[in-house]
Amino acid sequence: MAPFIRTTIRSRRAGHLAEPYALQAYDAVHLASLEQIGDSEVALVSAGDELVEAARSLGFTTIRPLG
Repeated sequence: MAPFIRTTIRSRRAGHLAEPYALQAYDAVHLASLEQIGDSEVALVSAGDELVEAARSLGFTTIRPLG
């Protein structure tokens, strides 16, 4: 798949994720990217409450940094 098409698909998916999970635009893009990677060995590292909760609700592993 061409990079432009992947970016367009990811942007649309981010738009669909933003509202139901109350995500900022950049957090929605991170989550859409995580979905697109689709690797069970990949974990999301974030201190953002909304992003972590959204990722967990979609079945992704999350890690909160200390501090």
